[in-house]
Amino acid sequence: QTFASHDEKVVPSNYILSDALYRRATCYLKLQKYEYATFDLEAILKLEVEPFKAFAFHLRGSIALHEKRYQDCIDDNSQALSLYGTIILALRD
Repeated sequence: QTFASHDEKVVPSNYILSDALYRRATCYLKLQKYEYATFDLEAILKLEVEPFKAFAFHLRGSIALHEKRYQDCIDDNSQALSLYGTIILALRD
């Protein structure tokens, strides 16, 4: 399913859903509701939408940092960096 955006481009519904989930997860993080934020971030990862997948790893790594789960923080941010590199290379083409 797709939706037309304000500039008449067709936007896949998974992109819109990923955006909404990311914004909500960010709010949950600010409220220190890490379990709720993590649930939304896991949903984003299952949707496999770039660049939100990279954003989700980055934000999940931030949650791990707040919870003093340092290895999880390193792992998630390493995943995010790997995906950001892929996005940057795609933008060059």
